[in-house]
Amino acid sequence: VYLGNMESLLKKFFKRRKYSVRKQQIVPTNLPERCTPKLHSHDVFQWQLTGMGVPRSGHGVSIHSGKAYIFGGCEGVQRNVEHITDSMMAVDLETMECRDIHVTGVKPRPRASFAICEGPLDGTIIVAGGAGPNRVLYSDILEFHVGSNKWRTLATEGTTPFCKCYGQSVRAYKSSLIFFGGTTGERYSNDVYQFDTRTGHWICLETTGNQPSPRYKQEMVIIGSKMFIIGGGNFRPKSTSMDMFCLDLKTLKWTEVQTYGKIPSGRVAHTCAYDERDHKLYLWGGISIKRDQLAECFVLDMKSMIWSVVPETSLKPGPRAFHCGKFHDGSLFIFGGSDLNSRSRPCFDIWRYNARCSPPSLSVLAAKALQKSKVNFDHSMLPKELLQLIKESC
Repeated sequence: VYLGNMESLLKKFFKRRKYSVRKQQIVPTNLPERCTPKLHSHDVFQWQLTGMGVPRSGHGVSIHSGKAYIFGGCEGVQRNVEHITDSMMAVDLETMECRDIHVTGVKPRPRASFAICEGPLDGTIIVAGGAGPNRVLYSDILEFHVGSNKWRTLATEGTTPFCKCYGQSVRAYKSSLIFFGGTTGERYSNDVYQFDTRTGHWICLETTGNQPSPRYKQEMVIIGSKMFIIGGGNFRPKSTSMDMFCLDLKTLKWTEVQTYGKIPSGRVAHTCAYDERDHKLYLWGGISIKRDQLAECFVLDMKSMIWSVVPETSLKPGPRAFHCGKFHDGSLFIFGGSDLNSRSRPCFDIWRYNARCSPPSLSVLAAKALQKSKVNFDHSMLPKELLQLIKESC
């Protein structure tokens, strides 16, 4: 590819630019229309989309091949009636294109606050339990395949009574699913269940040690053979400080984890996302013991068990709970959520926090340099992809 005077232009471009890590807001467009990201002239390139998507809270997100698959949740409250959805959409985390997905197979019923995780099989998403319209509880387990856009049932209604609740956590472990916590609205659980996705058999694991109190809306992460439970409570957190427990899935023994540093306050309905490369756990949002909604971002070094606070910036998401958080490609993503002061319309903005400073691609740098340059150049000598980026940056 011939770039003409690009070398000198890029040198000038880099010389007068400084790069930093910052939060940035990404707002999806109306579905299912395609949308085009625009480049803006900031110290860090921002991708911003115009318009608004469908508001969601109590929904679930799973990331596969650079796409965030968003299922279910509450779209708002009108006349004290919650509008619960069963729709699935995908957001391309590179281009931020948003699409409704036409699914096949046995589709789940509308639900919110269900358990969700990446399945044991590649390219699959697990959805279990949750609450439907009028707070009807479900106890089925379903699997969605992102390649075929097809749902299939792993456990029918009534065969897995342990997941007839909401606010439960689930994670894949080998060929099984591990469930923890949740509530029926009257009873809170601290039981641990294992469901074999190959046979459909399940058991309640007999654990020992210092186990967490019964709770819902906790966060759960499995690293190797260790399962971590972070926060949660019965309607509100159990304590003013964040508690954390670890279950060794080999010995089935619980231990309370001692953490240090700037320990977050106790909370429910928050999110935690694990960075496998740097062994760090990011925590954001939730509801405090005083029923205040939170907006701080914390990071826990899983090697030293030291918490630290992520510095705030002028551009940041507002306080919320019942949102989703995932870590992908060096960034923490926050999806939607609910403001308790405005339950009638949940959020559906998407925020990205760049945990690592990744340099923009050469094509993006070239497009910005050419767009700002006063040098005349022959457009016919540039590749179509570069011309398109120049056009979009205008």
